[in-house]
Amino acid sequence: MRPLPLDEARPFIGKGARWLIQRGFQAAEADLSADRLPVLFDRFIDRYNAHIADESLPYPGLVPALEALQDRGHASRSARTSSPACPCRYWTRSTSRSISPPWWAPTRPPPPSPIRAT
Repeated sequence: MRPLPLDEARPFIGKGARWLIQRGFQAAEADLSADRLPVLFDRFIDRYNAHIADESLPYPGLVPALEALQDRGHASRSARTSSPACPCRYWTRSTSRSISPPWWAPTRPPPPSPIRAT
């Protein structure tokens, strides 16, 4: 199966690893059996965790905004994420960044209300 160029794969990103794998196979017009998906999912997650910070950067302006909030006593140097806790921890270890865990949940993204309230 040929790798998809990023511009073709980008629409598959952000809806979970299983969805990404399934849509990738569909785009490649390749068969994906139900028993193969869990194996590919585990391989994907292992690779994702091992390389999570290879090209990850905070959004432009995030670090200065967090520093300004901290200087005013409003927040620690942390940012919310929609990633489950486990990948988020790999990222923080790899980048020495802080992600505040009160919103971590194993399957659902955190609500935006804490950010909107600041």
